[in-house]
Amino acid sequence: MYIHGGVWTLGDRVEYRLMGERFADLGVVFVCPSYSVYPDGTAEDQIEDVDNVLRWTRRNIARFGGDPNSVVLSGQSSGAHIASMCLLTRNSKDACGFIGLSGPYDPEAHNRGHETMRGVNEVSPLVPAMGGASNMGKFAARKYVQGAASLPPVLLVHGKDDTVVPLSSSVNFFVALRRA
Repeated sequence: MYIHGGVWTLGDRVEYRLMGERFADLGVVFVCPSYSVYPDGTAEDQIEDVDNVLRWTRRNIARFGGDPNSVVLSGQSSGAHIASMCLLTRNSKDACGFIGLSGPYDPEAHNRGHETMRGVNEVSPLVPAMGGASNMGKFAARKYVQGAASLPPVLLVHGKDDTVVPLSSSVNFFVALRRA
């Protein structure tokens, strides 16, 4: 199951059709859901949407040739963040693994550091998508690592020269996972 990115505000599953076709060629069932993007939904709504799709996938994937015990949750950029939060706060038992691609796993730190450095923190949809500045801290994935009863295997992939989400985001999340 792949959760697309798009600054919590953009993107459509249709854009990933070719990716789905490539996975199908490899014999892998590819699930790429739509979810509520800001302003139609905040990060909290997005996490709930992903949780609902993950549960639906586990219940229905066999009808499409998939194995309900082999559902891997993955996401890229903001999709990696949303998927990680779903895994950590809602539904780790419904995924047998997690793959995070270039995720901003701590939106508050991302906004305060990288977005401010780039001069886009005032216009970025990041803060309103989190439900406002006062809510941002509750969406740091690392805060939920210790509380997760058991996590499936996690693979974090991140380009070292990424200019949109710095590598340090994945490194910091990795360190929190490793400590737990």
